[in-house]
Amino acid sequence: GLVGIGSPDIDFIETLLSHFVRVREGESPPSRQHQMRKIVFSLVLEHPDFLRSIPKSLGLALDRYIDGEPLEAKPERLFHRQLQRMLESLGFGPDRLALLKNKGPYAFDARILRTREEVKRTKRPRRLALEVVSEGDVCPVTGDVVGIQRLKERHARL
Repeated sequence: GLVGIGSPDIDFIETLLSHFVRVREGESPPSRQHQMRKIVFSLVLEHPDFLRSIPKSLGLALDRYIDGEPLEAKPERLFHRQLQRMLESLGFGPDRLALLKNKGPYAFDARILRTREEVKRTKRPRRLALEVVSEGDVCPVTGDVVGIQRLKERHARL
């Protein structure tokens, strides 16, 4: 939870991760491993000095959670081809558009590359991750994305 909202107590997280690595190291269910990948990915992305500040033994134990397959199995669906056609009609050719791209443990519906001129003019990042969200991923009161989509959005911005 602390990592998910973006304000972790680094000392507490280090203690928690040390405990997790010691307890049932080889017996973790996939759901716990997915959760650990999100936590470790968040820490590495948002607090790059974290891995340098912890004991090497813990860092080595956490290495297995840094890389790997995306957490979400995102098969190509009919709407992906429709999305591709729509984006191509807006001028995004194959050299600037890719469907089902990953960033760390996340899979996004599409990635658009801005031209160097657009980046210079807008001062925005070159890569734009596009995620199609369902109504259940959006708070009906505020209109903000919630849960994993919120974490995913925050990480996509980094």
